[in-house]
Amino acid sequence: NSQHKNGVKTILFVRPRDPRTEIWDGPRCGLDGAVGFFGADEAQPISKLSDYLATVVDGSRGFTELYTDLPTSSTAHTASQLPGATAVADHAASAPAVPAWSRYAARLPPAPSASLSRLLTRPPRVLPLASRLAELRLIKSDAEVAVMREAGKISGRAFVETMAATKPDVPEYVLQATMEFGVRRRGADGLSFVPVVAAGPSALTVHYVMNKGRA
Repeated sequence: NSQHKNGVKTILFVRPRDPRTEIWDGPRCGLDGAVGFFGADEAQPISKLSDYLATVVDGSRGFTELYTDLPTSSTAHTASQLPGATAVADHAASAPAVPAWSRYAARLPPAPSASLSRLLTRPPRVLPLASRLAELRLIKSDAEVAVMREAGKISGRAFVETMAATKPDVPEYVLQATMEFGVRRRGADGLSFVPVVAAGPSALTVHYVMNKGRA
């Protein structure tokens, strides 16, 4: 769409504001926040996503390409079977496809590769998303670089504090809490992943995240 920046229109489907629910769950951005805070060109209630996806899949919106790594068949796939994706057993990314997507996936032709998609004549062509996202992530904006540098400073200082707190018989969960407190008190929203705090016999476990033992 030439009316939008770079010819791209961003639509966010979000939960509308609901004062009664927000009393319990906290504030939502709502439709206005999706546009004003997140910078979307348009916002729609999440309840309309189903109808929107149906018009994308059947080609009535005129889109010639559809980028997704979700399975394009009614058979459940795991992330390790998707184009350009990798997964570790029992990792969250290895969960089966979102059931809500399956009804639309069954109406799309399978697209294991971009070369196959080019042979398809019925719009939209289905192309893998992971490789395109990888290209976009290569170049960071000035804002992203600034955030990454600040995150590095915050986590580095928290690491130093956690190292200083590491002593014999200190429980792993105490060191995890020290690390999380160290980043949060410096303004971070939290940790990007569960810290691996492995002592004693667990020290050689690569993805150990129980953090309940002690040296």
